[in-house]
Amino acid sequence: MARFGSFNGGNEFVITEKCPIRPQLNYIWNARVLAGVNHLGGGIGAYGVRALSYIDPTGKGRCSVIRDGNRYFYIKDKKTGKVFNPGWYPCKTDVEKYSCTHGLGYSKIESECDGLLASARIFVNDEDPCEIWTITLTNNSSEAKSVSAYSFAEFQLEGYQRYSDYNSYVHGEFDQETNSIVCFNLAMERPHEWFNGFMSTDTKPVSFDTSKRAFFGVYGSVFSPDAIKEEKLSSSLAACEQMVGALQNDFEIKAGESVSFNVIIGCVDKKKKKKKLAKKIFEKR
Repeated sequence: MARFGSFNGGNEFVITEKCPIRPQLNYIWNARVLAGVNHLGGGIGAYGVRALSYIDPTGKGRCSVIRDGNRYFYIKDKKTGKVFNPGWYPCKTDVEKYSCTHGLGYSKIESECDGLLASARIFVNDEDPCEIWTITLTNNSSEAKSVSAYSFAEFQLEGYQRYSDYNSYVHGEFDQETNSIVCFNLAMERPHEWFNGFMSTDTKPVSFDTSKRAFFGVYGSVFSPDAIKEEKLSSSLAACEQMVGALQNDFEIKAGESVSFNVIIGCVDKKKKKKKLAKKIFEKR
């Protein structure tokens, strides 16, 4: 283990190697959510009344809502167009000062690119069905930076009969009041009522996407989404297709200064619950 990280003298394990032999995972949970986060920031999100149980006799108590572990944050320098991730992956842009700290109930991942330090911290509180992320951007350069930050999760809302690539019973919405994306699965066969994925932020976004096709592009991918090459996301509203949650926040950061914002990713049964959840969590931050 010493080849890629070490304990820092307490209960934290600090990983400094971006490409160890195997993913270095931390599991963070409460009774409603199990969040798996690897040393790059990706990982599963399992939700439901049996979120902690790998054996679920009914098949309706535990559901994975994040597809293929695709939950990442993209940081773009608007002047140069260069994009990187706090955990290096999936863009794989050359970064400095990479580290991932796995602690008891939280993880923190950070790296620096061209004088811009980006850190992403995740934890789960005692009761709510969501991950709570805090993103901090610090300008260590001698010049002001204009930055776009993209919060992204690919939702896996399955559980119904699908014909070819037609995803019936699903659609995405954006709620301006709570700066939230909600992706709904309204199929009668869905595993449980709490099977609508959502993403909210405490900072008003300039744009969003809920369509995977709009965010990735026809020939793009999680490694290089076409949408973040543009000035703004397209504010797409998905319908009967694969869905994502993508929020764009823009910041002007002076030399030596930092900005932070919070993002929650989780599951709800109704929009009213999502509003109460976002208000409750963000008021405490």
